[in-house]
This record gives sequence, C-alpha cells and structure tokens, in this order.
Amino acid sequence: MNISEALRRIKKLKGVVAQESGRMKTSVSHLENEPPAFDFKESLLAYEKAKSELVSLEGRLAKTNGVTTIDFGGKKVSLAEAIRQLQELRGDITLFKELVLRNSVEKTKESSYDEDKEKYVYTTVTQKWVSAISEREREEAVNNLETKFEALNNAVEKANHSTSLVD
Repeated sequence: MNISEALRRIKKLKGVVAQESGRMKTSVSHLENEPPAFDFKESLLAYEKAKSELVSLEGRLAKTNGVTTIDFGGKKVSLAEAIRQLQELRGDITLFKELVLRNSVEKTKESSYDEDKEKYVYTTVTQKWVSAISEREREEAVNNLETKFEALNNAVEKANHSTSLVD
C-alpha cells in the first residue's frame, strides 16, 4: 500500500468511526419493546475494528513520513517536514491575502466644549494612513508563496504515489 492509498483508507476509516460512534450513541439505551435500528454491540465491534486499523495505519504513515525524504529547494527534507512546511505556507498565503492595506487620508470631525465660547466647537482632524507594503508587493508575495506551495505539494504528491508504507 502506498501513501496515497493509505491516506484514502484513513479517510474512509474516519468516516466509519464517526458513523459507528453515532450509531452507538443512539442505540445504547432504548425502550424495552422498541429496539434501535442498529445493535449497540455490533456497532461497538465495528467501531473498535475501524479504530484499530486506523491507529495502525496512522502510525505506519507517521513512520513512513519520518523516514522518507524528498528533494526540495536543493536539500533533502523528510515528508513529515514537507507536510508541516505546506501547512505553514498555506497559513502565510492566507495571512498576506488578508492584510488590509490602507494608503489614504481620512478627515473626521471631533467635538469639544469650549468654555470661553460656552458652546461645543467642531474641529477637523486629518489622519494619514500608510502601509508598509504596496498592493503590488503583497501580490508578488502571495504569488511567490503560492508557487513555492505548488512545487512542494507536487513533490509530496509524487512521493505519496511512489512510496510504500513501512511496517
């Protein structure tokens, strides 16, 4: 079984675990003459079987990711590190896309009480907003991060399809 197949199986097993735990919750207690749609003990067995396989596969996957290396950026990195790097790159892309750039002048009116005039007076306050980077610089940063993400993701995907799980 290669890594891609293991990931698909893990996803399926997580679905089985969720389904069977839901069935267990709804069938653990019932009215004496109204049995539930699913038997609690059967659901428990299916749940335990799926969990056991899931934990075993996830453990083997973690070991495989730790010992398998890929070439990226001129150096060898483990799949485990590459996966974490992908998560960080995804976060960086989101961060840069969500930065609010403001380059504008805003005028607001503020009121204060003038005791000499015995009335409220209004003053115009001008505030100038500046951003540390331009829209173009932000777009370049996002594009560079997305390019790096895509290249690393392609390397990870290639390894996932060609690397067998360790025991």
